[in-house]
Amino acid sequence: MGDVTSDTHNVAASLFRPLSGKSDEVRHALASSGYAGATNAPKSASTGLQGTYPVFGDAMRAATATDNLPRQMQSITWEGVRGLFSPEFKRSADAAKVEEIWRRRGIKHADQARQEIIDLAGGFTLPDWAQSLGLGN
Repeated sequence: MGDVTSDTHNVAASLFRPLSGKSDEVRHALASSGYAGATNAPKSASTGLQGTYPVFGDAMRAATATDNLPRQMQSITWEGVRGLFSPEFKRSADAAKVEEIWRRRGIKHADQARQEIIDLAGGFTLPDWAQSLGLGN
């Protein structure tokens, strides 16, 4: 039916940033209100849309143009971003450096920024279930 799930992990993976449920980008995607004085994502009375969720939902639908189901694509992004940005990394000073990488002038291609972020985070860690199956050795 084209239904997808876009959660905190999907937003973080889509933006390639170590985000949490308290991040503005996630709050905007899920149309949740933030702290007092926060700028919230717009709502449309005529369409009923709230926040940026449809943008991430459409991106997930486009990614499923392959033979993968939406739930499979959501799982891939969830496991990937979790394996790159551990809870410890999200709390470290290096997390702020990710934003600096994205905003720095001189990045000629997004792939260059992504590789710098992967290097900064120490690479991807396979999920426990994949390690227990001996994958990635």
